[in-house]
Amino acid sequence: MWIYGLYDSSDRLIYVGQTSQSPHVRLRNHMVHAKRGMRLPLCNWLRKHGKPSLKVLEEVNTREEANMAERLHIANGVNLLNVSPGGWDGLRGQKRPKHSLLMRGRTNPAVAVANRLRWTTEAKQQLAERMRRDNPMRNPDVRQRFVHPRGMFGKHHTKEVRARIASSMCGSKNHFFGKKHTDETRAKMCGAR
Repeated sequence: MWIYGLYDSSDRLIYVGQTSQSPHVRLRNHMVHAKRGMRLPLCNWLRKHGKPSLKVLEEVNTREEANMAERLHIANGVNLLNVSPGGWDGLRGQKRPKHSLLMRGRTNPAVAVANRLRWTTEAKQQLAERMRRDNPMRNPDVRQRFVHPRGMFGKHHTKEVRARIASSMCGSKNHFFGKKHTDETRAKMCGAR
Protein backbone atom coordinates (compact mmCIF):
# COMPACT_ATOMS: atom_id res chain seq x y z
CA MET A 1 0.00 0.00 0.00
CA TRP A 2 1.15 3.51 -0.74
CA ILE A 3 0.59 6.97 0.72
CA TYR A 4 0.85 9.43 -2.15
CA GLY A 5 0.86 13.19 -2.46
CA LEU A 6 -0.36 15.32 -5.34
CA TYR A 7 1.62 18.49 -6.00
CA ASP A 8 0.79 21.60 -8.02
CA SER A 9 3.15 23.25 -10.53
CA SER A 10 4.94 25.20 -7.76
CA ASP A 11 5.65 21.88 -5.94
CA ARG A 12 3.14 22.62 -3.15
CA LEU A 13 1.39 19.60 -1.62
CA ILE A 14 -2.34 19.85 -2.39
CA TYR A 15 -3.71 16.38 -1.58
CA VAL A 16 -2.73 13.25 0.36
CA GLY A 17 -4.25 9.85 -0.30
CA GLN A 18 -3.71 6.15 0.18
CA THR A 19 -4.08 3.36 -2.36
CA SER A 20 -3.53 -0.34 -2.76
CA GLN A 21 -3.43 0.15 -6.54
CA SER A 22 -0.53 1.70 -8.36
CA PRO A 23 -0.44 5.41 -7.38
CA HIS A 24 -0.51 6.36 -11.06
CA VAL A 25 -3.69 4.33 -11.57
CA ARG A 26 -5.21 6.12 -8.59
CA LEU A 27 -4.28 9.51 -10.10
CA ARG A 28 -5.95 8.46 -13.35
CA ASN A 29 -9.09 7.60 -11.32
CA HIS A 30 -9.03 11.09 -9.78
CA MET A 31 -8.78 12.59 -13.28
CA VAL A 32 -11.73 10.48 -14.49
CA HIS A 33 -13.84 11.59 -11.51
CA ALA A 34 -12.99 15.22 -12.28
CA LYS A 35 -13.84 14.79 -15.96
CA ARG A 36 -17.21 13.25 -15.04
CA GLY A 37 -18.06 16.31 -12.96
CA MET A 38 -17.70 15.01 -9.40
CA ARG A 39 -18.06 17.93 -6.99
CA LEU A 40 -15.17 17.55 -4.57
CA PRO A 41 -12.45 20.14 -3.91
CA LEU A 42 -9.77 17.97 -5.56
CA CYS A 43 -11.91 17.34 -8.65
CA ASN A 44 -12.71 21.06 -8.94
CA TRP A 45 -8.97 21.82 -8.72
CA LEU A 46 -8.16 19.19 -11.36
CA ARG A 47 -10.73 20.62 -13.77
CA LYS A 48 -9.26 24.10 -13.33
CA HIS A 49 -5.50 23.36 -13.26
CA GLY A 50 -5.05 19.99 -14.99
CA LYS A 51 -2.95 17.01 -14.02
CA PRO A 52 -0.75 17.43 -10.92
CA SER A 53 2.55 15.70 -10.26
CA LEU A 54 2.47 12.63 -8.03
CA LYS A 55 5.03 11.56 -5.43
CA VAL A 56 4.92 8.46 -3.23
CA LEU A 57 5.31 9.69 0.35
CA GLU A 58 5.41 6.31 2.08
CA GLU A 59 4.99 2.62 1.43
CA VAL A 60 3.31 0.60 4.18
CA ASN A 61 2.25 -3.01 4.68
CA THR A 62 -1.15 -2.95 6.40
CA ARG A 63 -4.37 -0.97 6.18
CA GLU A 64 -3.95 0.26 9.79
CA GLU A 65 -0.46 1.61 9.04
CA ALA A 66 -1.82 3.27 5.89
CA ASN A 67 -4.66 4.92 7.86
CA MET A 68 -2.26 6.26 10.50
CA ALA A 69 0.28 7.49 7.94
CA GLU A 70 -2.39 9.19 5.83
CA ARG A 71 -3.87 10.96 8.87
CA LEU A 72 -0.38 12.11 9.92
CA HIS A 73 0.44 13.53 6.47
CA ILE A 74 -2.94 15.28 6.26
CA ALA A 75 -2.53 16.75 9.75
CA ASN A 76 0.92 18.10 8.80
CA GLY A 77 -0.26 19.51 5.46
CA VAL A 78 -1.34 23.12 4.96
CA ASN A 79 -4.52 24.03 3.03
CA LEU A 80 -4.96 20.56 1.56
CA LEU A 81 -7.91 19.68 -0.63
CA ASN A 82 -8.75 16.59 1.44
CA VAL A 83 -12.35 16.60 2.70
CA SER A 84 -11.73 14.18 5.59
CA PRO A 85 -9.03 13.78 8.23
CA GLY A 86 -7.90 10.65 6.41
CA GLY A 87 -7.83 6.98 7.09
CA TRP A 88 -10.10 4.31 5.70
CA ASP A 89 -13.04 5.64 7.72
CA GLY A 90 -12.82 9.11 6.12
CA LEU A 91 -15.77 9.47 3.73
CA ARG A 92 -16.42 5.76 3.61
CA GLY A 93 -17.12 5.15 7.28
CA GLN A 94 -18.78 8.23 8.77
CA LYS A 95 -20.04 10.75 6.26
CA ARG A 96 -21.66 8.43 3.71
CA PRO A 97 -24.22 6.81 6.07
CA LYS A 98 -25.07 10.20 7.58
CA HIS A 99 -25.41 11.66 4.07
CA SER A 100 -27.57 8.70 3.01
CA LEU A 101 -29.90 9.30 5.95
CA LEU A 102 -30.21 12.97 5.03
CA MET A 103 -31.12 12.13 1.43
CA ARG A 104 -34.08 9.91 2.35
CA GLY A 105 -37.70 10.95 2.21
CA ARG A 106 -38.73 14.40 3.38
CA THR A 107 -35.20 15.50 4.29
CA ASN A 108 -34.06 15.06 0.67
CA PRO A 109 -33.83 18.59 -0.85
CA ALA A 110 -35.36 17.41 -4.14
CA VAL A 111 -38.37 15.93 -2.33
CA ALA A 112 -38.79 19.11 -0.29
CA VAL A 113 -38.87 21.23 -3.45
CA ALA A 114 -41.33 18.83 -5.11
CA ASN A 115 -43.60 19.04 -2.06
CA ARG A 116 -43.58 22.85 -2.22
CA LEU A 117 -44.38 22.88 -5.94
CA ARG A 118 -47.53 20.74 -5.90
CA TRP A 119 -49.79 21.14 -8.93
CA THR A 120 -53.13 22.78 -8.28
CA THR A 121 -56.26 21.19 -9.74
CA GLU A 122 -56.73 24.17 -12.05
CA ALA A 123 -53.14 23.92 -13.35
CA LYS A 124 -53.57 20.19 -13.99
CA GLN A 125 -56.77 20.82 -15.97
CA GLN A 126 -55.11 23.54 -18.07
CA LEU A 127 -52.18 21.23 -18.85
CA ALA A 128 -54.52 18.36 -19.79
CA GLU A 129 -56.50 20.65 -22.10
CA ARG A 130 -53.33 21.91 -23.79
CA MET A 131 -52.07 18.34 -24.24
CA ARG A 132 -55.39 17.31 -25.83
CA ARG A 133 -55.42 20.39 -28.09
CA ASP A 134 -51.76 20.17 -29.22
CA ASN A 135 -51.44 16.37 -29.54
CA PRO A 136 -50.68 15.59 -33.19
CA MET A 137 -52.07 12.07 -32.80
CA ARG A 138 -55.51 13.43 -31.92
CA ASN A 139 -55.70 16.74 -33.78
CA PRO A 140 -55.23 16.61 -37.59
CA ASP A 141 -54.62 20.39 -37.79
CA VAL A 142 -51.61 20.05 -35.52
CA ARG A 143 -50.45 16.94 -37.39
CA GLN A 144 -50.05 18.94 -40.62
CA ARG A 145 -47.62 21.34 -38.94
CA PHE A 146 -45.13 18.54 -38.33
CA VAL A 147 -42.57 17.71 -41.02
CA HIS A 148 -43.14 14.45 -42.80
CA PRO A 149 -40.59 11.83 -41.63
CA ARG A 150 -39.37 11.33 -45.22
CA GLY A 151 -38.73 15.04 -45.68
CA MET A 152 -38.69 16.01 -49.39
CA PHE A 153 -39.25 12.47 -50.67
CA GLY A 154 -41.58 12.64 -53.68
CA LYS A 155 -41.57 16.46 -53.72
CA HIS A 156 -39.67 18.95 -55.87
CA HIS A 157 -38.35 22.46 -55.34
CA THR A 158 -39.89 25.19 -57.46
CA LYS A 159 -37.77 26.92 -60.12
CA GLU A 160 -37.45 30.02 -57.93
CA VAL A 161 -36.16 27.99 -54.98
CA ARG A 162 -33.70 26.11 -57.20
CA ALA A 163 -32.40 29.45 -58.55
CA ARG A 164 -31.98 30.77 -55.01
CA ILE A 165 -30.06 27.66 -53.94
CA ALA A 166 -27.84 27.86 -57.02
CA SER A 167 -27.05 31.55 -56.46
CA SER A 168 -26.13 30.87 -52.84
CA MET A 169 -23.48 28.39 -54.01
CA CYS A 170 -22.00 30.35 -56.95
CA GLY A 171 -18.56 31.92 -57.12
CA SER A 172 -16.92 33.02 -53.90
CA LYS A 173 -19.90 31.75 -51.86
CA ASN A 174 -19.00 28.17 -52.75
CA HIS A 175 -17.03 26.33 -50.09
CA PHE A 176 -14.58 25.01 -52.72
CA PHE A 177 -14.02 28.39 -54.44
CA GLY A 178 -10.34 28.96 -55.31
CA LYS A 179 -9.30 25.41 -54.32
CA LYS A 180 -8.20 22.49 -56.48
CA HIS A 181 -8.12 18.75 -55.96
CA THR A 182 -4.67 17.24 -55.78
CA ASP A 183 -3.59 14.72 -58.43
CA GLU A 184 -3.83 11.98 -55.82
CA THR A 185 -7.43 12.93 -54.96
CA ARG A 186 -8.36 13.09 -58.66
CA ALA A 187 -6.92 9.59 -59.18
CA LYS A 188 -8.98 8.30 -56.24
CA MET A 189 -12.15 9.89 -57.63
CA CYS A 190 -11.50 8.39 -61.09
CA GLY A 191 -10.91 4.99 -59.53
CA ALA A 192 -14.18 5.18 -57.60
CA ARG A 193 -16.25 5.38 -60.81
